[in-house]
Amino acid sequence: MVASGWLDFWYDWGVPKAVRAKRSRSSRKSDSASAAPAVDDLMCEFMGVAKAIKRFMEQRFSENKFPPSLSGPRMGVLFHVQRNGGLRMGDLAERLGVAARTVTDLVDGLERDGLLLRREDPADRRATLLDLTPRARVDFERAHAASRSFLAEAFSPLTGAERKQFLQLLNKLRRGPIGKSPVGFASDPCRSSD
Repeated sequence: MVASGWLDFWYDWGVPKAVRAKRSRSSRKSDSASAAPAVDDLMCEFMGVAKAIKRFMEQRFSENKFPPSLSGPRMGVLFHVQRNGGLRMGDLAERLGVAARTVTDLVDGLERDGLLLRREDPADRRATLLDLTPRARVDFERAHAASRSFLAEAFSPLTGAERKQFLQLLNKLRRGPIGKSPVGFASDPCRSSD
């Protein structure tokens, strides 16, 4: 559910592939208990792993014959609508961190495919609320269950304690300067912004 272009930008951020590979090998060789890794090495490793998990998930979905209507961006829309029910288009765009026009195109396609319903907002007749169709609920639950299984496989090299530590470190980053910035985690796919 992470925008591929963003990952590509940061992972490839002015660092040619050969240099990234060499830097990664050399930084691993020179690692010592007292030397902290360079922040650009951390970013390259972090984004590289995020990109690899994304590709792993796409491969697993393809191998398990999930329909293209449940692609990454479309699953992101369905995830937010399912999680928040009766979501306005503007709120959806904000949560996804994309332009309203992008959401309109995605919603139009999902509605055409019988996966989303638009209904009038009873609190504001000018606004439209989005809901999943009964078919979408079934498809979404099946895809979400498979996604959890694929993620369990992707994270299987980590012990439970390591996963807990990893989550604590990510939350520590979240509470730092990036979480305090005006944009912060406005488009965080896993947290409600109620």
